[in-house]
Amino acid sequence: METALVKPVVDALISIFEKARGIKLKSSAEKSLAAAIRELLNASPNENIAAAKIAVAKAAGIISSDLLLAEEMLTKVKTSKKLAAKVTASKKPARKKVVAKKPQKRNSHQNRNDRMIAFGSLKGSKGKLR
Repeated sequence: METALVKPVVDALISIFEKARGIKLKSSAEKSLAAAIRELLNASPNENIAAAKIAVAKAAGIISSDLLLAEEMLTKVKTSKKLAAKVTASKKPARKKVVAKKPQKRNSHQNRNDRMIAFGSLKGSKGKLR
């Protein structure tokens, strides 16, 4: 007789624990979804983290406007990054202006050495005078 009374009580307790687990899972999934939206609002969001948090919310069975908003924000972030990558790839680097160098003024010693070389007065590889 006593076993007949224990089984329904155990079944009721198990169902209560499963509901509590489901409620806890949903609340943690909602927190995860809020964190994903926060991540996507950053200046440079991490797409992988946001996508993982959205996947957690989907797995928990959350169907809300927040989930749809987070998914839409994620797609917009991905497309904007692709567009930014295309724009930077298509830009050509600025051309460098080539400026002609002015010839250096020669001093009198250099001119004298050039004349001596022309007449054969300078000998040797070190450029010593005779």
